[in-house]
Amino acid sequence: MSEPRSWTTRQQMLTLSYLAYVGMLTTPNDPAKVSELISEFLASLAPVKDQWRFVWGPAIKPGLFVDQHLAYAVQNIERPEEIVIAIRGTNPLSIENLLVEVGGYAEQVAWDFGHGFVADEGGRIAKGVDQGIACLIEMTPLDGLPGAGTTLLEFAASVAAAHDRDPVLRVTGHSLGGTLASTMALLLVDALAQDSVAARVGTTLPASTQISSVSFAGFTAGDASFAHYSDKRLPSCDRVHGSLDTVPRMYTRKGLLETPGLYTPEIPRSRLMQVGVTLSLAMMAANGTSYRQIEARAPALAGCVNPDISEFVAQMLWQHTQGYVDALELTGIVDLIELLRAGADEAEGAGD
Repeated sequence: MSEPRSWTTRQQMLTLSYLAYVGMLTTPNDPAKVSELISEFLASLAPVKDQWRFVWGPAIKPGLFVDQHLAYAVQNIERPEEIVIAIRGTNPLSIENLLVEVGGYAEQVAWDFGHGFVADEGGRIAKGVDQGIACLIEMTPLDGLPGAGTTLLEFAASVAAAHDRDPVLRVTGHSLGGTLASTMALLLVDALAQDSVAARVGTTLPASTQISSVSFAGFTAGDASFAHYSDKRLPSCDRVHGSLDTVPRMYTRKGLLETPGLYTPEIPRSRLMQVGVTLSLAMMAANGTSYRQIEARAPALAGCVNPDISEFVAQMLWQHTQGYVDALELTGIVDLIELLRAGADEAEGAGD
C-alpha cells in the first residue's frame, strides 16, 4: 500500500478556491444546492478530504441575472482554530462582475479601511475592487445554511474567540477572487490594528490572530502606494501567478504591453488584444490612474504554451484556469469543468 500523499498549502488553497466555482453553470442563485455540492467535494477531493469541514455559507450577492459574488468558509478538522475564507472569481455571466469590478479599473478610490492608520499611506484602489469588498462585508448566508444571518467577518470573529490557541485566518481565491482575497486579508489586518476599522466592518478579532492570504491569478488591486502599503502590512501574502497568465499582468503598464505577444512564437501576436491594451492605457491615462502588483517580486509559476491550443484567447483562458491545476500537479485530481457543471445531471433529471 502506498503512503498517503502530503498536500501543500498551495494545493489545498487552489482546491478550495476552485470549489467556490462549484455549480456556477448549473445552479445560479441557489446557495443551498451549492452548499450541498461543496460539502460533497470536500469529502471526496484528495487535497482537502478529511481535513476541512464546511462551516459558513455559501453567501451570495444576487446580480441582475445571476449571482454576482459567492464566498464560503471552512474549518480545519484537526486544528479548529484555523479558518479559510474562499472567495469566488469572476462569473462570466455576471454583468456586474465584468463591467463594474473586473472592468472597474479606470477609476480609483482611497483605501478607506487602512488610510490614515499610517500617515500619508494607504494608497488608492480600483473602484471595482472597492465595491467587491463592500459586497463581501455585507453578505450573509440564508436561513438553513451554516452561519445563517451572520456576516463573514462576524463569523470569523466568533470562531477565533472560541479557541484557546492563536486563531489562524487565511483568505484565498482565484482571478477576481484572488484580488479580493488579498485585499480582504489586508482589511482584516487593518481591523486587527485599528478599533475604528474593526467597528466599521463589524468584527473584533483576538490580538493574536494570524492573518494570511494565498491568492491565485489575481489582477492588480491598486496603485503603487497601495501595493507598498499592502506589502508592509500583510507580509504573509502568497501571490501565486503563472508566467503565461495574462490576468495578473493587468493593469500595470508593463504587463499590459507584454500581453499581446505573450505566446509568441507559438501563437502570433494578438491584434485584438493589442487594441484592448491600447484602449485600456488610454483610458487610464485620461483618468490619471496607474497600477502596481502587490508582492511584485513574487516568482511566477513556470508555464509553457499548450501546443493543442493555437488561438490566442483560448490559450489565455487555459493558462488562467487549467494552467494552475497543471503547475501545482493537480491534473486528474481537480477537474474545473466537473466543478462548474456539478449538479447538472440532477437539474436535467428534474426537468424531464
